[in-house]
Amino acid sequence: MLYREERDEKRREALMDATVKVIAEHGLENTATNMICSESGVNVAYIYRFFDSKEDLLVSYVRYTRDYMSQKCLAWFNEHDRADYGSNAEYMNAFMSYVARGKTGE
Repeated sequence: MLYREERDEKRREALMDATVKVIAEHGLENTATNMICSESGVNVAYIYRFFDSKEDLLVSYVRYTRDYMSQKCLAWFNEHDRADYGSNAEYMNAFMSYVARGKTGE
């Protein structure tokens, strides 16, 4: 049973990755469920196995993005000591530069 839960979690994450790509390309208001299906290579019925509605999918996307950014931000602060920077402004500028680079700058 644990294997199935892990597999389903990976599938949900793959759908979230596809959602991120579609929203980045088309914007939230112009995103349709069938666009996410096309990006992820699944049919609409497959998405509704994991989400109750498009709204549920979008709420999950917001949570996924929040959790992803929270983890990355915490990791950055854990890996960067304030004492290694000349000032608070320099420290925060380094952090903001990291945030601005986004996922592609990892």
